[in-house]
Amino acid sequence: LYVATRSFFARLLVRSKGPSPAQNGGSEPVQNVAGSGRSGKLKRILLSVLYTPDENIGWLPFGLWQALKAVRKYRVSCMVSTGPPFTAHVVALLTRVLSRVSWIADFRDPWAMSETRPSEYTSGLSTWVNQRIERAVVHQADRVVCVTPFMTQWYREHYPELPIDHWETITNGFSAGEFEAVAETPLSAKFTISYLGSIEYERTPELLFHAVRDLCREGLLKRQDVEIRLVGKCHEVRGRPMTELIATYELSDIVTIVRAVPRREALKEMRQAHVLLLLAPSQRLQIPGKAYEYIGANRRIVAITEQDGATADVIRSVGGAVVSQNDVTEMKKVLETWYGEFRCELDPLMKPSQSGATSAEFEWTRLGARYAQVLSAVC
Repeated sequence: LYVATRSFFARLLVRSKGPSPAQNGGSEPVQNVAGSGRSGKLKRILLSVLYTPDENIGWLPFGLWQALKAVRKYRVSCMVSTGPPFTAHVVALLTRVLSRVSWIADFRDPWAMSETRPSEYTSGLSTWVNQRIERAVVHQADRVVCVTPFMTQWYREHYPELPIDHWETITNGFSAGEFEAVAETPLSAKFTISYLGSIEYERTPELLFHAVRDLCREGLLKRQDVEIRLVGKCHEVRGRPMTELIATYELSDIVTIVRAVPRREALKEMRQAHVLLLLAPSQRLQIPGKAYEYIGANRRIVAITEQDGATADVIRSVGGAVVSQNDVTEMKKVLETWYGEFRCELDPLMKPSQSGATSAEFEWTRLGARYAQVLSAVC
């Protein structure tokens, strides 16, 4: 019933004005076709509430029922909830109230101040509701774990009434064993820049394309030496076919689009590359999980992201490069330097500074030991 109701209002939003996203080739976000009148505003508010805290809220009663059954059946004394989806935290909050078990709330992304929530599913009312639920979760939990120091600091500042030891920072990571299994993967014969994952939200490789085109025109890169590989869900960018963007920058002979591959093959793709591209625009508090897998691959990383955010901080710490979203000059400088090292047959390994982090700090075994300490303290 919940899903049907949500779908009904979503269709109403699309029908309010203009063609549907499907008719538009998928390029128009819902908010641009909902209309700006009172009716459109009301429909958007109703839809935003149905997506509060997220699209999984319809699972709440079933999740709560199963959680309470598990607490009784297995005599659970401590639980961990992780979000997104933030509905999981709501389930844990109600379980805590009804059973009083100890609780660790694990925030993989910011909640009320989400950096990635689509605006068409957001309204003043939904933001207010999310803020109130988040506050209840943060206060009721015995400990809150965040995945970046930036996020931990942000939450500390917004909930100054809670003690400092209420918060923990335990980052995402990678499995060293997975990369040991592909350690013998040879480097590509060409200077290869690879992106693995999905092109969605505000992500776009356009800055990379622009820099490579200019460097080729200037004779600083030899076209026959260079390959860009987009591996995963990369056939569209901001509602536009990726092939069109590639053609715009005259890179059809350089860019290869590869559909999603099995995980082992994805790890091989990382190891074959000379440079790994990370797209994290407008993510000041959070870090894409892929960043840690890139670190595990031990290849140079260039991140297109904000200069003063969490992603920039961790990429710099392991010796990667950080480029602002529109800084073509800096991207060209980075690529020219690394291409020069490729021509000299230098190994494209990460080179962290003496004060920087090492990849071992982000290995799951070490991070798991830290999480075990938090569990021991709470449980």
